[in-house]
Amino acid sequence: MSQRTLAVVTLLCLCVAAPVRAGSRSPVVVNGRSYESWTKYFLSDEFRINGLRCGTRTPSLAGRGRAEALESPGDCSLDLTNPADEYAPGTIYEITVVVHRFESITGMGVFPDALVQSQIDIMNEDFRAMAGTPGEGGTDTRIQFKLATEDEEGNPFPGFTRTVNEFWFNDLPDPLNGNYWDALAFDPTRYLNIYTLSPEAPGGVVLGYVPYLPQEGAGLPDDGVRCLWSSFGRNSGNPPYDQGRTATHEVGHYLGLYHTFQDGCTTGPAPGCYSTGDRVCDTEPDETSHGGCPTDAMTCGDPDPIRNYLEYTDDTCMNNFTPEQTRRMRCSMRFYRPNGYQEINSVGVDRPIAAAGMVRLEQNRPNPFGTGTEFAFALAREGEASLVVHDLAGRAVRTLVAGRLPEGAHHVRWNGTGEDGWAVPPGVYFYRLTTAEGVRSRRMVMVR
Repeated sequence: MSQRTLAVVTLLCLCVAAPVRAGSRSPVVVNGRSYESWTKYFLSDEFRINGLRCGTRTPSLAGRGRAEALESPGDCSLDLTNPADEYAPGTIYEITVVVHRFESITGMGVFPDALVQSQIDIMNEDFRAMAGTPGEGGTDTRIQFKLATEDEEGNPFPGFTRTVNEFWFNDLPDPLNGNYWDALAFDPTRYLNIYTLSPEAPGGVVLGYVPYLPQEGAGLPDDGVRCLWSSFGRNSGNPPYDQGRTATHEVGHYLGLYHTFQDGCTTGPAPGCYSTGDRVCDTEPDETSHGGCPTDAMTCGDPDPIRNYLEYTDDTCMNNFTPEQTRRMRCSMRFYRPNGYQEINSVGVDRPIAAAGMVRLEQNRPNPFGTGTEFAFALAREGEASLVVHDLAGRAVRTLVAGRLPEGAHHVRWNGTGEDGWAVPPGVYFYRLTTAEGVRSRRMVMVR
């Protein structure tokens, strides 16, 4: 039994004595103010005026800092969405989820185990637009989720951990044990880590957030989704955010979506709307976020997309992703989270990354790597192609392929040296395949 699994079992025993549940009417204290319940806090001016539905920081077009440094030249960058047919829903992308549940020594944060699976069920209903659910009229993204059944060492695992830690529960580093993601996260390049806690922003406790969009740093140690424990799962007892849509909203960010009201009414007609606003054209421009479920909201000349999962409306109001949001998410997964999902067909059989007759670029193996790694790619037809390694600043480090290649599969090895033959320093690099059909790129990490 692994250390992580042992900790889970031990903490399950420790937490039995804590009787507080998500629907508890115990007082809630935020920024020194006491509220009768979480629902009273959600309905307060402090919560609504400060826009605390979501704490995800979305980057501006200027002065991005780390975002600019880590972005790769994909079809779904921070600045642009390419709505090409190749990103339309096809093969199912299945994401394995691990839920890390943090609890206070006072008993806050405890909720029934069944809410964990219910949250996975809700995400599948919303992302798959399942019949008979509120989201059935939305777009089937063909993205779905499952709880991990084994830990990273192959031992049986319930899909979640439970930890009593006052610092981690309050989204803070523990002076003795450090950051919670360093202690508990499953490999963030291969798993979606969801943390249930009490995430506090300057204005108060938020319902959820992700540290950054995948274009900024997918796979970094703190990558993952944070959710307020009392809004996690179905019927958590704290309306209007008690139907699990906080996780759906934040997973949308985790997969590359902006808020529908990003940049206000600046979105123009196609094709300009693919590089302004929320970077997709089939969500109507939206000047500001909305609470509740208004039926007459029209801030930019057309009805606002109040029922979209990337708005701020009540859980019972949200019911759809759009087709172009779907394409942006699937593109983001292919470019920025290439190891974070498994492709399956409708009956659960593994499929190759790309169908025959398509240009494809596989993830390098091994990754991360030390002294060398191998790249695999395939061309749909004979033609000119180049495969180039770039550093974070976009500078070409090593040209591995340049010239005319035959149709079919190709393999190239790189020993970690630059054009001058000297070893390049460890860090994050990108490799870029350019053909007549377009450009594809992936991210890799060199360690020494």
